[in-house]
Amino acid sequence: MSKSDAKVPLDHLRSMKKPVTKSVRISTDQEVAERYQKARSDCDLAKMAYESNPRSEKNISAYSEAKSSLEEAEDELRENSILFRFRSVGRRKYDELIKAHPITDEQREEAKAQNDGEDPGIEWNFETFPDALISECIVEPNISPAEMMEWLQTDDWNTAEQQALFQAAFQANTMRSVVEMGKG
Repeated sequence: MSKSDAKVPLDHLRSMKKPVTKSVRISTDQEVAERYQKARSDCDLAKMAYESNPRSEKNISAYSEAKSSLEEAEDELRENSILFRFRSVGRRKYDELIKAHPITDEQREEAKAQNDGEDPGIEWNFETFPDALISECIVEPNISPAEMMEWLQTDDWNTAEQQALFQAAFQANTMRSVVEMGKG
């Protein structure tokens, strides 16, 4: 019997499959986030200059300083942000959430109007499903789904932040984790 013919216990296979996770970092201080973005941009520009002329002392020095500034900005951003990690709830729970938050007729008509009269195939309620999914998938910070839902209902979040959280939770549940490796 060849190695590939050996039967593998299902428990072993199940223990190997880890749920898909996605993360997003939300800054708690806009000024810190802007300093980080500037440091990132400055470092990218200094790197391009260095790569175009790596023997230039000016470019070497500028790139070194930009990398140091970026490291400091990253540290400051880590201290002034929250890392949110979301884990897939599994396809059955995901389907249950969609069924619990169905799209309304009004939302379907609005979506059709924005899609040249064609139904875009969205099955969930735009207003209730995102927060429900975020709350069900949250694993970090370590808060309960009820606490996350309560927090989402406050004015602490702007639209872009809420959308970033939803996108990460949505991807954790709909993203493919299949890897093509060529010949098997």
